[in-house]
Amino acid sequence: MGSYTWWYTRRREENTYRLEHANRYGRMAVEWLSWETARTGHFIRHQTNGSEKRVGKLLVDETRKNTAYLREFVEVVEMWECEWKRIRKDAEVKEFIKATCPRRREPWELSQAEIASAIRAGTLFGLVECDIHVPSGLRDYFAEMQPVFKNIDLTREDICPFMQRYAEEHDIMKRPQRTLVGSYRGDNIMYPSQVVHATRASCHPRVPGDRTRAETLLSCVR
Repeated sequence: MGSYTWWYTRRREENTYRLEHANRYGRMAVEWLSWETARTGHFIRHQTNGSEKRVGKLLVDETRKNTAYLREFVEVVEMWECEWKRIRKDAEVKEFIKATCPRRREPWELSQAEIASAIRAGTLFGLVECDIHVPSGLRDYFAEMQPVFKNIDLTREDICPFMQRYAEEHDIMKRPQRTLVGSYRGDNIMYPSQVVHATRASCHPRVPGDRTRAETLLSCVR
């Protein structure tokens, strides 16, 4: 499945995985600016084709305060949301938007099970926030180096007695230290969906002496 280059959507557990569009009004602005580029033949920079045009430090596609200031120096063209909604109903404009600003065909609602199934099938592209853990049967295998890396606030109470004495003797770690550690589990870890899919499919070692594939690290998709 190819990577998207348009606005992303997201689904959150607290919103029962309903479809949420990113930057709703930004998408509408890009539609208009893209149409103006095609209509006038003048290339207009915006969020999705490089960066927005600036006059000094001021973004052209910005607030009315900026617009009022810029009027003193340059000709400013404004488009109100309600006006653009009316214009985009025109057949020619509608066809242009359909061709240049594609909308994804996604169900409005998906269950957690449906999202997990799509990830396992490799048909969902994006980032997945999930909880992962090493099954109890594989802890001995990963005892030398735990496979789940995460950043945590490490305190003296979290380290072994020997290192606790060392920290006290040298007056270090008096406050929690942000540290990258290996672990048997990770909560709210952000992974590309391809990595989760690969983890499900083929990225686990075989247990010594066992001909079957080791149990997956994926606990649940949130």
